[in-house]
Formats: sequence, C-alpha cells, structure tokens
Amino acid sequence: MAISPITVKFVVMGLLGLIWLAACHQVMRLDSSQPFHVAAYRRDRRKARFYFLSVWIGLGLAFVSFLCLEALAGMTFETRALRDWALGVTRGIGLFGLVIAGLVWSQVGQRASEPNSDGQSLLPTPEEKKEQGVGR
Repeated sequence: MAISPITVKFVVMGLLGLIWLAACHQVMRLDSSQPFHVAAYRRDRRKARFYFLSVWIGLGLAFVSFLCLEALAGMTFETRALRDWALGVTRGIGLFGLVIAGLVWSQVGQRASEPNSDGQSLLPTPEEKKEQGVGR
C-alpha cells in the first residue's frame, strides 16, 4: 500500500508540531523555587526569546525546504514511493516553517494591538473612558 505525499506531509507537520508544542510548554512554565515576580520575569524573557528564535527557525526551514524541492525536481528516483516520501517530507518541513512563522507573527500582532503594549503609552483615565462611552 502506497502512502500519499499529502499523508507524509501531514505526519511530518504533526510530529514537528508536537515537538514545538512540547518546547513551548517547557518555556511557558514558572519556576516554583523562585518568587513569583522573578519567575514571571524570567518566563517572559524565555518566551520572547523562544518566539524570536521560532520565527527565524521557521523561515530558515521553509527556505531550505524550498531549495531542496527545487533540487529534488531534477532528480530521478528508483521508485515512485521513494519520490513521494522525499517530496512529502520536504514539503511538510517547509509548510511547518511557514506555519510557525505565521503563528508567532499573529501572536506578536495580537500583543501589539493591545492598549499600552509598549508599557510606556498613556492609558485613558476612568473619566476619559466614560466620555468615550457616552459619545458613541
């Protein structure tokens, strides 16, 4: 029974996704041996670094995958099944890279759209909030 390249692609994406989620879970946890504010600060720094590296690793995987697909297009394979496996794995890695970059980018955009996301912007006073609510 031959396995289609789409199946291989989704299996590769699923396995890489599980690895990424496990790493994400590890980064997001708080160290219980430290005071909460210190543990939260260190977690936030780890999370920022993890997201930064995730975007660049994802884009790098996609770039290398597309270069490999270009190289594989000119190759001849012994069997069609081997060709399907090679193309499926390569496409799965590239698609995983693009998905991770997109997911992290959406998280960054969501955070940037929140009020006072930079920690320095002025927040409206309760009176200003009431005035904005009445004027609508």
